[in-house]
This record gives sequence, C-alpha cells and structure tokens, in this order.
Amino acid sequence: MSKQYLTAHTLAAHPSDAFTLAATPSTLLSASGSSTLKIHSTNTTSSTTTTASSTNSKPDAPSADIPPLPADTTSTLFPESQTIKGAHRLGCHHLCASLDGTRAASVGFEGSVRVWDCDPNSSAEGERDGGVSLKEATPRWREADVEVLREGKAGEVWAIALSAEGRYLAGTTVDGRVSVWDLDPPGEQQNTTDTQNTTTTTTRRKEQAREDASKRNQKAKTKAPKIREYESKTGSIGLSVDISPDSLSVASAHATGSLYIYSTSTGRLAHTLPSLQAPVRSCRFSPSGTLLAAAGDSRVIGLYDVKSGEQVAILGGGGGGGGGYGGAGGSGHNSWIMCLDWSPRTGEWLASGSWDGKVKVWSVERRVCVATVDGSGGGAGGKRGGGGGVGGGGGGAGIADSNNAVGDNNQEEDDASPQPKAVWCLRWLPSGISTGIGIRKAEGFVAGNARGGLVFFREAAGG
Repeated sequence: MSKQYLTAHTLAAHPSDAFTLAATPSTLLSASGSSTLKIHSTNTTSSTTTTASSTNSKPDAPSADIPPLPADTTSTLFPESQTIKGAHRLGCHHLCASLDGTRAASVGFEGSVRVWDCDPNSSAEGERDGGVSLKEATPRWREADVEVLREGKAGEVWAIALSAEGRYLAGTTVDGRVSVWDLDPPGEQQNTTDTQNTTTTTTRRKEQAREDASKRNQKAKTKAPKIREYESKTGSIGLSVDISPDSLSVASAHATGSLYIYSTSTGRLAHTLPSLQAPVRSCRFSPSGTLLAAAGDSRVIGLYDVKSGEQVAILGGGGGGGGGYGGAGGSGHNSWIMCLDWSPRTGEWLASGSWDGKVKVWSVERRVCVATVDGSGGGAGGKRGGGGGVGGGGGGAGIADSNNAVGDNNQEEDDASPQPKAVWCLRWLPSGISTGIGIRKAEGFVAGNARGGLVFFREAAGG
C-alpha cells in the first residue's frame, strides 16, 4: 500500500540554505547561513491566500539568480510569528527542540551554543489576518537564563539534541567526543542523574519564567554543568546525536560510519553498532525508544534495536541507491541521505531527505518506501552555502568527508549547478497540517532545502 503526500505550502524563508529545523506542538524554528532564527506558527488552520507583500511571510532578499516564489504562494497557513536577529553572527548549522515544546537550542558556525525558552507568559504580536490571530496562537521564544558555550571555537560543539523535557543537552565535537549538559541544575537534595521527574522539571521552569520575567535583563546567566563526556573510539567528527525519549541513552553518528549508543545511567558505552561503511549524517531514536534509525552516504537506512544493539533491518537496500547493501525496501535513495525523522507519537512512518532533493516516507512495520516527493522547491534562490563540502546532519548541516567528493558518489549535482536541490533537514509536525476542510488536520512534515525554502507536505485524504 502506497501513500500520497501533497505539497500543502511553500515558503521562501531564508536567503541561503535552510540548514536546520526544529518543530514543537505550536511552532517551527528554522535557521540558515544568515544570523537570524525564524519562527513560524504551526497551530493555525486558515489557508487564506495573501499577497507577497505580507510581512509575516515575505522572504529575505534573494542572493542568487534563481527566481523567487510567485506572489500567490505565500499565505497565512504558516505565518512568521517571530524573528530572532543576531542569534549567531555567522549563521546556524543545528537546531533542536524538546518534545514538550518548552525549550530549544542552537549552534552557530562561530562556535556558540545558545539555549531558548518558550515564554508561557507572552505571545507573538500580530494583526488578525485571514482569520488567524498570531497573538492568540503562538507563544514567544526568549534566550534562556542558562549558558552552555557563549564564545566557543568553530566545531567545538557540532550536532546537538535535547531530552524530551528539555533538561539535558547532548552535543558532539569535531574529535568524536559526546558531551551532556544539565540545563536545569538541581538543588542539593536532587540528583543530577535523576531522569524520572521530567514533568516536575517542566512545571518548575514555567513557574520560574513567570516569576523572573520582570528581572530577566538583569539576571546573570547560570553556567550549565557538564555531567557526562563520552569518548568515541573513532575520533572523527560526530555528524549527528540524539537522546532517547526516556533520557537513558545517547546515540552518536560519525564521519567514519561509526555508530554508538551510550548509557546515561552508567556513563559508559552500551553498544558499538554495525557500521554503515560511509559517513552517517543522521541518527534518530523512535518515539518508543526501542529503535534507532541511521543513514548517510551509504544511501540506505539502518534500523537498530536499542536494547541489544543489533541491526534489525536495512531500508532501501534493494533499490538503485543501495550502495551494495541487500535488504528490504527497494526504491531507495540514489543520493546521500542528509536527514531522518520519525512520525510523532507512534513512529509508524520514517521520513528521509537526500542530496538530490527527494524525500521518501517509509513504513517501519513493512520495511518499504510508501511515498516519494520533491523537497527541493520553494526557495528564495539562495546560494548553496558549502557546495560539495557541506552535508546534512539529521536536522542540521554536517561536514562531508574531504576525500569523498560528490562526483565520486554519482551524485546528480556538482558545485557549478545553478539549481541546488539538497534537502538538508526535515521534521514531522506534531500538530499536523490543515486540510482546508474546517478544522480537520492531516499528518504532515516540512523539508528545508538548499534554496532556502521550506516545503510543507500533508497526507492526501484517504492516503
């Protein structure tokens, strides 16, 4: 059984490559090679079309000769509710958000790591337009009162991930280490390794945000303590990292093709997973925490049992882009896989985005590809930020192996291509996407691409 996904909306969101995305129940955060973070509301239901002059969806000035979107493709379906200017002066390569939507974090090319809190006491300002009130719909984000790395060196922290409740932040380095910080340092009567009181942590943070709102500008930031540091055997850059939903495991993926799962309770390496034999650009735990998906330059997706560390499936191994792998799925990618994401709550579906602009949706149970769409459109026409030297990292930019050129892997593009296609990042939207029929919503996801565009897809009725 196949599924059909329709292009629900396109946004010319950024002047250059949209490197990274993070989704919460009410907002979508995105970043690029520019210094600005953008936040769009995702809990609206209006699909009323407006003109390109709308300030909520107008793109930044194009930086290349690729034509911008036509005026009638911008709307209030995903209005821009907030911009954070100067977040990272050289641009941002990774974003992540907690599952509960209360916290986010970002890493800049200049090396800084910044933490953001969703302020429960304020909302984004906006005119009522097309039946949507931004002030009512979308809370505002502000910089948190905790500091991880204000002035770091480029690559000192690369990929990042937040725990489900936003208390723990994991980050990789260029030399293969994985660090974990506690963003809500406990009092003397609490244990820093306690991961059971996640609801209490979230409630406490919201209460503190209300109490400290009037003093926020004067309050000194708290330095987040590093509570774990894992040394990988490979010593190569960690292109992707993730924290399991129960915060008991941390996974890292590396440019050598190595994959590791660490135990947060013991502070030790739990599993060295079977290698994919090429740079692994994305690794993601399933919503249940029982499976880990990983993919990269091998052009296949490996599924691993988190408890045993065994590889249980290869998706796409029977297709043209299988790289010599045998396995389930067929219809695999013909290009590097840059990013992965599981459908929320059930994890029934797994989406993958690739260098050639294709996005595939996989049935995890049947181990087959059920849909393929083009995620390369919708951009303002930004220049490809890194040409063949930049690759994705599961929701963020990554570094390609300097000895593994694009042409050597039969990619469809080269650095001189006038139409960049890469899908750097993608995220399923927890709140779904409006079908345009009343308040009904369908499952959907968004892809960020090398043209600076955000392309939103929703499941077709009856799909």
